[in-house]
Amino acid sequence: MKDYVARCTAADTRQIVWFEAGHGESDSGVTADIAVPERLPSAGPKESYNLYWAACHGVFRKFK
Repeated sequence: MKDYVARCTAADTRQIVWFEAGHGESDSGVTADIAVPERLPSAGPKESYNLYWAACHGVFRKFK
C-alpha cells in the first residue's frame, strides 16, 4: 500500500511522489519525474512508473 501524489497532465513535468502507507509527507518519500512515460524505464524507477500509469491512466502492471 502506498500514499501518493500524481501530477498527470502538467505541460512541463509529469511527476509522481509516493510514500509508504501511513507515513505521509513527514517522510521524504520517493519523487520521480516521468520523462518519457511511454518508454520502458530503467530498473530503479519501474515502481514509480507503474504507479504513474495506474494513477493517471488506469493501466496496471505496464512495466514488469
